Amino acid sequence: MTGALSGVTAAIVGVVLNLALVFGAAVIAPNGLSGDINWFAAAMSVAAFVALYKFKANVLWIVLLGGLIGLVKTFLFG
Repeated sequence: MTGALSGVTAAIVGVVLNLALVFGAAVIAPNGLSGDINWFAAAMSVAAFVALYKFKANVLWIVLLGGLIGLVKTFLFG
């Protein structure tokens, strides 16, 4: 039973990683590599990564702060 659950866990981790990469690429480079790059989204991604892994910040606070910063940017700059 443990082996089966380990296999299911590995499959779920793979699916989540695939979704993160596909959605991340769609947000940072919405028109593919030949189009414009959303530098704000790229900078926010790097900042979130650094906060999570270097400073061991709580994921909930990173998500909330990222949403708030994105909301403020949208209201101020469109």
